[in-house]
Amino acid sequence: MSTTQPNGHHDREANQPGTANGAHRQATASELRERMPVTGLREYWYPAIAARKVGKRKPVALRILDGELVLFRDKHGEVVALKNACPHRGMPLALGDCHFAGTVSCPYHGWTYDPAGECVAVLGEGPDSAIAGMRDARARVYPTRTLKGMVFVWMGDGPPAPIEEDVPEEFFDDEALIFASETVWQCNWRPAIENIYDAHVFYVHRNSVQFWLVPRDLFLTMSRMGARRARPSIIHGRGLTYRLEDNPVRGQLGFESNEPQEPAYQDVYPGLDGAKWPKSAWRLHWHRVVSWLRRQRTLPALVKNEEWNGFHLPCTFRVDYRTFIYTRCTVPIDREQSRMFYFHATRPGSAWQRWVDTLVFYIWRNWQMNYNFSGQDRRLVENQRYDTSEKLSGTDLFPLETRRLIVNHGRDFQRGRERNEVEDVDTAPIKALEQVGD
Repeated sequence: MSTTQPNGHHDREANQPGTANGAHRQATASELRERMPVTGLREYWYPAIAARKVGKRKPVALRILDGELVLFRDKHGEVVALKNACPHRGMPLALGDCHFAGTVSCPYHGWTYDPAGECVAVLGEGPDSAIAGMRDARARVYPTRTLKGMVFVWMGDGPPAPIEEDVPEEFFDDEALIFASETVWQCNWRPAIENIYDAHVFYVHRNSVQFWLVPRDLFLTMSRMGARRARPSIIHGRGLTYRLEDNPVRGQLGFESNEPQEPAYQDVYPGLDGAKWPKSAWRLHWHRVVSWLRRQRTLPALVKNEEWNGFHLPCTFRVDYRTFIYTRCTVPIDREQSRMFYFHATRPGSAWQRWVDTLVFYIWRNWQMNYNFSGQDRRLVENQRYDTSEKLSGTDLFPLETRRLIVNHGRDFQRGRERNEVEDVDTAPIKALEQVGD
């Protein structure tokens, strides 16, 4: 049963992935969209906060997946997370204090909790309080793990999955250097993660600094994103990689780097009285110069596991640029906001290169990739009417396959199927989309 929420979202009952009413029912693209939980997939590890933001004296509040957590440090200095509500009267623990090492105390009556969620003392009642140690006085614990200065938290109700399945591989690489920055987008997580590998790339980002700095061959490839589509491949039920191929909507273009002929940079549009787009071809001359300036040998890939090159559950998108790995992780805050974590990873071979990589990130890459390039996406996605009816094109295969990956392979849905609460989805909508324009 669907219900309409005051904010305009159409949600399944109790925000569940779906209700079983038959196996392998054919689902439309919009039904796949509606099955995706509005506040995010829960049975996953998520980046939560930079560890440096959690001190020893004051707890920190964090909103994630429409829930409230309180973070503080245990006696060993590790960041731990509890539900940000005292079991006594519901007071937010983040408003309290860490009076004693490895504990957090409620600001209302002084109920004091350790990292295991046990109430170890009630400061308002004295040392003889009968509350301390009671099972029903425990606060919920959310497992955490700090890697490369980033705190990851398990948000699921079930036992934590191996963290290596959800966190990019370089976080476990001693040689990797990782920089992080974050910002908040005023949009739901679903349109944010679908904002990849479709015809918007060249149109939206044509004036980005990133595009101005690419060689001519790559520039031409990007300019033809609307004429080519990303053919997705699911890896281990967790990753979604792609390869570009000719789009039947536009016919056989024959665009390969080793072919003698390349398609014209400008297209002619009969519906616009023969007008051309792009309007001018002067950019090609600029990119010839860039190609000459950026002559270099082919560099080896930095991403070792194919599963981690593309989209990865629950909300991670990655590109291997060979000199660095770009990662954008969309973490749901609530129904209307998403926290964007940007990770920039390199493998410096020396202390000197480590210093250079640090300088390059803070002076250049962070702005270039995370604010200039992704900022163009942000301005559009924040204004998108995601829950309106949609008419998809043949170039929308990758976003649609992302929905299918989530609904068919997401842990929330898998565990729902184990309880016979969620139905399977077949590939009919995907095949139908492939035939658009045939």
